[in-house]
Amino acid sequence: MSIDSAEKFIMRAMKDRILRDMINEAEDAETLSYVLKLNSFDFNEFEFDDAYRIILLKCPDEEAANALKEFKLWWNLSAAG
Repeated sequence: MSIDSAEKFIMRAMKDRILRDMINEAEDAETLSYVLKLNSFDFNEFEFDDAYRIILLKCPDEEAANALKEFKLWWNLSAAG
């Protein structure tokens, strides 16, 4: 597990509608974990939060920061369900 993997996940999932759809279709934590591993992502919730903060600090403008914040809200709902 790693922060690097979480960063790569965030950057890809923000742009990749198919990956987001796969995550949305995951019915439980086991399926979500399978989808992440299938796409070579391995991180825990703390690593995700660290990666999120790192990327947020690098955002070039408010628009990019807001898009990242919206993504985090989506992820929190997806990972909790």
